Parts: sequence; C-alpha cells; structure tokens
Amino acid sequence: MLTLKEISKRYGRAETPAVKGVSLEVARGEILALVGESGSGKTTLLRLVAGLETPDEGGIAIDGERVAESTGNIWVPPEKRRVGLVFQDGALFPHLTVAQNAGYGLSRREHSRIERAAIVDEMLAMTGLSEYRARFPHQLSGGERQRLAVARALAPRPKLILLDEPFSNLDPALRRSIREEILEILRKADITAVIVTHDTDDALAIGDRVAVFQDGKIAQVGTPEEIYRNPKCGYCARLFGPANRFQPNGSDSLVWIRPEKMHLSFDPEGKESAIPVRVRHSRDGGRHVEAIVDCADPKLSGGESWTLFLEDMPREISEGTPGWVQWEKD
Repeated sequence: MLTLKEISKRYGRAETPAVKGVSLEVARGEILALVGESGSGKTTLLRLVAGLETPDEGGIAIDGERVAESTGNIWVPPEKRRVGLVFQDGALFPHLTVAQNAGYGLSRREHSRIERAAIVDEMLAMTGLSEYRARFPHQLSGGERQRLAVARALAPRPKLILLDEPFSNLDPALRRSIREEILEILRKADITAVIVTHDTDDALAIGDRVAVFQDGKIAQVGTPEEIYRNPKCGYCARLFGPANRFQPNGSDSLVWIRPEKMHLSFDPEGKESAIPVRVRHSRDGGRHVEAIVDCADPKLSGGESWTLFLEDMPREISEGTPGWVQWEKD
C-alpha cells in the first residue's frame, strides 16, 4: 500500500537532513509503528507521505500510484492522495457537533446528503460515538475526542491513515484502554495505518511491525518481538528499556540481552557454560529483585557490568557475593 524509496528531506540550510535515504514498504492492511526519540525524523517522514512536505530526493507511491518523485517532477497534492491524517491534538472543529466533525471531509460532489448521513452513522457506530452525535468536542473526554478524530479521518474511505502521536495528550491512567480502542477501530476498518510515537509501549502494543528511527534513518524494522528481543544495535536495544551488552570472546559482534532473560545462580554445579560474576548492588524492585553484577571472567571483553531482573531470589543480596550468570537463547 505504501512504498518509500530513498526518501530524503532537509530543512533550509540545516547541515543534517531530517530524513536521510529512507526506504520502506507497508503492506495492505498492516499497522506500522514509527518510533524514535524527539527530533529523529519520524514526524517529517509522516508529513512527506501526507503531502505536507516535498522530498528533496526519492519517491513515494500509495497503492501503486506515484505521488511524489524528485527525479520525475511528480507531485500529487495532499487532498488527492486519499490519505487520512490524525493529528496529536485531534484538530477538531469546536463549533461543529460530533456528527458534523465526523462528516466534514465528505465531498458534496461525490456523496449525496443521504450517503453522507449513512457514512457518518457508520463511522460513529464503529467508534462508539453514536449517542454523542449532537455534542460538541468540549463535551467529550480526551479518548472520545481522539476516537472522533479517527472517525473523521476514516469517513472519506482513505487508502491509508496516518496518526501522529495519537495518545500523547491522554491521561496515563486511560492511555492503555484508549490505545486498545483505537487499535480495534483500525482493525474493523481494515485500513493500512502508520502511527508515529515516541512511546515504546505504544509501538510494541499497536504495531504489526515497528520501524525504529535514529537520526533521520531507520535503524531497524521488525515485529514487536524481533525489535524487543533481538535489537540490532545499542540504540534499538536501549530505546525499549534496559539492555545488557555482551561481546563473546574473540568476536567483533555485540549481543544485547534483556535483564529479565538473564539468570543468576549461586550454585556452581552444572554451570560449565555460565559466566562467573560478583554482585555489586541489589535492591527490591517490588515485582522482582534488580541486581547489578560485574563479570568476573577476565577472558571476556565488553559487557563488564550487567543489570538483572530476578524472581525467586532473596530480597537482598550482599555486595561481593559470587555467582554465575546464564541467559535464555532465542
């Protein structure tokens, strides 16, 4: 549904491009999460796809149609790309009712009044807003306003929907439930979606695949499980939480291991394949014991100190206690 080929974008005289040579494909019906730190270029890429920015280099195709091509001077304006856009704040019209907001993007030339009313009814039913159709945006909760923004974006039957930080303005206590509601709506609509977020929990929970952005480039693309369990670099590893670096003896490659995958034992029997360590510090983390251990094997380079999340362990482990570490192999 969406193809990007070597897309680059530089703002003004900035030395570093906001987006550098990004190539990516999004399958029909897929939900892709773009995740990265602020300023990594993910929102710029979203604006390029929507047609709000023009690429300096590369090309963009939506459903097989080229909508931007730097070498061929191809440029399709945003309103003709059949792309729905949901902004961070929803961007609803405060003077219009819920029903009027939902139907705002429906063309009077393409749809009769009866058709427009039927589509609005369908969108409000899909997003659970039918009983609020006569209300105004200020009379809705934050989650309801975000669902309305999605309903408005879906009403014109776009080929692709883009969501820019859709959950960032929501109360943290309700964030998870609203995220699940939006995901269910997108699944019901059977729509291809690209969601930009800086929240790694959102990316892992909602994306069929996750693309990690770093300094204008895609550092890794994969399923949520692949991204979390098998990060390709330190940035991808640490973006999603604590990760331990391990460099096998005699190898130039680095392995990144999640703390919960590493296990500590104080019994040396049967630990020929384990790595000797000494406990530097431990603390009771409530759900688990968090321990920092130092590698005691002089033959190993890199990964000298590791963080472990341990269950079924004493709540306090004395400093300097010797042990052995092993980890689960994927």
